[in-house]
Amino acid sequence: MRGENTCMIPICIFGNDEDETLGQIIKKAISPFGTTVYNTDKHSDEMYDNCSFYIKEQEVCSNLKSPGGIAVFKKSFLPKEPVILPADWVAIINSNHDKLKEQFCKTGQIVVTCGTKATDTFSISRLDENQDSISLQRTLIAINGTAIEPCEITMHITKPYHPNKILPVAAVLLLAGIRWDADFNI
Repeated sequence: MRGENTCMIPICIFGNDEDETLGQIIKKAISPFGTTVYNTDKHSDEMYDNCSFYIKEQEVCSNLKSPGGIAVFKKSFLPKEPVILPADWVAIINSNHDKLKEQFCKTGQIVVTCGTKATDTFSISRLDENQDSISLQRTLIAINGTAIEPCEITMHITKPYHPNKILPVAAVLLLAGIRWDADFNI
């Protein structure tokens, strides 16, 4: 389902390590699409050999050596120094995180914004009890090189989540090369 590229995709989530909710939601949503390993600074499921998705959740942004990855920055991420990502990584940020937006703008980093503004890459278009509709508002290139055109994504939900949790999940799924019309469940 991910396409022809079967290499492991690293997904790093940065911010307050007291809140591992986002990483857990991403793990739940992406696991049906390939072998997934989830790791935090506090615990590790296993080593990451032979997995499709390796999710690492940590407080600081460091050690990004894998080629082609996804960096998700929680609202709680407070950079102590400039954030530098490898050129082939994509950053996902909350559109209200002005300090990171400004920093990435200066470096030319590929940035995907999540929020409620018309200029955001991902925004909520409809909230319902059992599913949310998410709007991708501009063309993106997935990690595997596939173009993703603007579309509506349906996310089936088992409990209510704040849009700050749902939008980055949708962004990770599409950037990981999962088709927008797949069944997304959280």
